[in-house]
Amino acid sequence: MTGILPLEYRVVLKVDELEETITTKGGVVLLKAFENEADRMRKAAKQEKATVIEIANNAFEDWAVKPKIGDKVIIAQFAGRNVESPIDKNWYRLVMDKEIEAIIKGEANEQ
Repeated sequence: MTGILPLEYRVVLKVDELEETITTKGGVVLLKAFENEADRMRKAAKQEKATVIEIANNAFEDWAVKPKIGDKVIIAQFAGRNVESPIDKNWYRLVMDKEIEAIIKGEANEQ
C-alpha cells in the first residue's frame, strides 16, 4: 500500500529503475557515468517502463483494453509527476490515464 489514492483519471506507477551500467557493442561493461553525451541525449527522448500500482475509479473509462494493477506499461519519460509515498517513502509517478502509451504483454498479467 502506497498511501496514494489517485483521483479522476490518474494512475500511480512505479517506474523501473535504470541500469547503473551500460554495455558497449564490443561487450565492455562501463559505469553509466562514462556514457557519452550523444547517448544521453538519445535516451532523454526514450520511453520508460513502469508497473501499475493504483488506478482511480474513472481511469480507462472508454478504453477497449484496460491496464490492471501489476501490468507493465510504457510511458513517456517526462509524463506525470513524481510523488513520494507517505507510507513506504518510495517514489512513484502519478500520470493521467492518457499518458500510458502501451501495455507490455508477457511481463506481468497477460492481456
